[in-house]
Formats: sequence, structure tokens, C-alpha cells
Amino acid sequence: AGSGNGGYDAFMSAIKKILKRIHLDAPELVDYQVRIPRGGKSNALTEAIITWQINGKRLQTIGVDSDQVISAVNATLKMLNLQLLQKEATER
Repeated sequence: AGSGNGGYDAFMSAIKKILKRIHLDAPELVDYQVRIPRGGKSNALTEAIITWQINGKRLQTIGVDSDQVISAVNATLKMLNLQLLQKEATER
């Protein structure tokens, strides 16, 4: 469980606790953008584009959903999956 200023901040708070348990540093969130397609209606899909700083390198992930917070969560989960795959590869 996590708490924070809004749904995404609470999600990140919980993720950081999990990463700490598995000895993995949370990357730095460098930029966060939300896009809605031109001419989109109120029920349009939103695209969250998040730029991360990980080990001196920048990584950009994208999440899509009708809910802006879930879009950001999806983008973050992509980053976490990449980070976990990289950790797994270096431990072999």
C-alpha cells in the first residue's frame, strides 16, 4: 500500500517500497506528458509519456488508457518490466 498526493503518487510510493525490498533503485522521473488525440471527445483514450533517468541513461515509456492515471501506471509498469529484465540478465 502507498499514499501520496493523488493516485499516481500513491502508486509510485507503493512501487518504491517494493523495489527497495528487491534491492532495485527507483529511476528518476524526468518528464511526464499527457496527450489526448486531436478532436478527442471526453471519453477519448489518453496517452501518458514518461521519461526516466536510469543509470545515467534516459528511457521513455508510453501507456494508453481512457483514464489518465491508469495511462501513467501502464507506462510505469513498462519501465519496471524493462528494469527487471535488465537486472535478471546481469545476474546470469
